[in-house]
Amino acid sequence: MQILEFHAKLRFVFLPQREGVNDEFFDNVWGRFPPEMRYNMDQVPLPFVVEQERTFTSHDDAHVHIRSCGADGLTKRQYTMHIFVNAGEGQDGVCYVELIARGKGQRLSQVEKAGWHPLVSPVLFQKCAWVDRPTMLIIAKKFCIKKRERHGNRRVLLFADNLDAHCWEEVLNEFARANVLVVFVVPGCTDAIQPIDAGIGRSIRIYIGQELDTWLMINDNLDKWEKGFTASERRVMMTNLLARAVTKVQGDDSLRVKCFERTGCLLRLTADMEHDAKVKPQGLKLPYSIPASLPDHLLHLQQSSRPAEIHVPDETLPSSSIEENETDAIHDNATTDNAVTTVELTSAFVDRCSSLVIEMLGDISDDMIELATYIFTHIEEANQ
Repeated sequence: MQILEFHAKLRFVFLPQREGVNDEFFDNVWGRFPPEMRYNMDQVPLPFVVEQERTFTSHDDAHVHIRSCGADGLTKRQYTMHIFVNAGEGQDGVCYVELIARGKGQRLSQVEKAGWHPLVSPVLFQKCAWVDRPTMLIIAKKFCIKKRERHGNRRVLLFADNLDAHCWEEVLNEFARANVLVVFVVPGCTDAIQPIDAGIGRSIRIYIGQELDTWLMINDNLDKWEKGFTASERRVMMTNLLARAVTKVQGDDSLRVKCFERTGCLLRLTADMEHDAKVKPQGLKLPYSIPASLPDHLLHLQQSSRPAEIHVPDETLPSSSIEENETDAIHDNATTDNAVTTVELTSAFVDRCSSLVIEMLGDISDDMIELATYIFTHIEEANQ
């Protein structure tokens, strides 16, 4: 039920938001956020030994070798991949990874740094290879640099889960300054809503395993594998394996787009039964139906060829406290000084529709309130 609410309300995010925010892009199909402007970020744990359940040998070897490398601990988390991916195709497609390794990152040799693959460099370090607040702030700053290089000051949408580091005010302020609108998905439902959890993260791990298999087919490499690596050599090797795996995912438009479609993160501005039918959250019983029909006299509100000028008075907005908000939220920069504001997305149905629209869009017409009422009433009736 929470996921259905999330998807139904998500379309309001695509509408023009408020006066003073420059929405240069507005499309009748996608609203403010075309596919290449919709991103997802998430973490995936990564061991050094990605897969150790097979035997191995080289092409010209008469013996079968048991695939192993050093201590058993290498089959557990040694790194964390922090993945950024969008739904763009061709030149607009994006997939890149920040690699967080165990340790403090001290006493690193220049030889090791030179061996890191440029697509996964520099490697970040954290004691347990976790994405904590300081690590996430570094990652956010790097993403904002890449975002400005690719999209300039145009607003992008970034789906994220409710990890403490994602919700940290300094991280949200960093995104706000770069015009990145962060949408937090329903807590406890990330496997059903996040594109990375829907197959992208697993695909990267599979590709790493395939790249490792190819590398092990060379005799000298197999010998080195059985003798073991230093921590420095493992990091260098992992950056190169990971870079090749990420390149494959970036080039696989079908994989990325389908993961966004399946999780509902590629919804269109207006309801489209054929397109909405592609939303199939993992683990939920089908058919999964988002309200697909709107009254004709309300459709013009979502088919405007230019953004409406909508102002949200500061006093009408909810608190910006992150830690106290246990519901889904959208974080947006609502003022000229880039302050982060939390706008609640979860609420009661019809009795909260008017206040919900005011919270999200400010002073708005009765037609928009009627549109919200229609959608949420439809959901409530379907649930009953």
